[in-house]
Amino acid sequence: MKIRVGFVSNSSSSSFVIYGTSFETSELIELLVKNKVIKKSREQLEKFIEDGEEGELISEAFEKSDIESFFDYENSTVYIGNSPFEIKDNETGKEFKERTEQAIEKMIGKRVELYRICETIYN
Repeated sequence: MKIRVGFVSNSSSSSFVIYGTSFETSELIELLVKNKVIKKSREQLEKFIEDGEEGELISEAFEKSDIESFFDYENSTVYIGNSPFEIKDNETGKEFKERTEQAIEKMIGKRVELYRICETIYN
């Protein structure tokens, strides 16, 4: 699994393509805490946020997951999903999408109408 921590812009050096979805940073942190992916006290969470280290907090949470996270600090957005380059040799496109959706569901702890919100994201 690859984690990208940094600014996302229209620059070709930071472009990405994933099948996945996006969340506001605070919303994703809330879902990860609720699903016990992030196991920090309220005080620890507040310290990360106060220090502007939300990206580090989320990167740590996704470190052992089957999906990638990309940060757009300017817009307080986190994109999560998988690159099409992660399609396995014996996997169809549909299977790749289903695997990605299941991995997202596992992280956020609930089905959020993934077929509606998961899409190919270009940035």
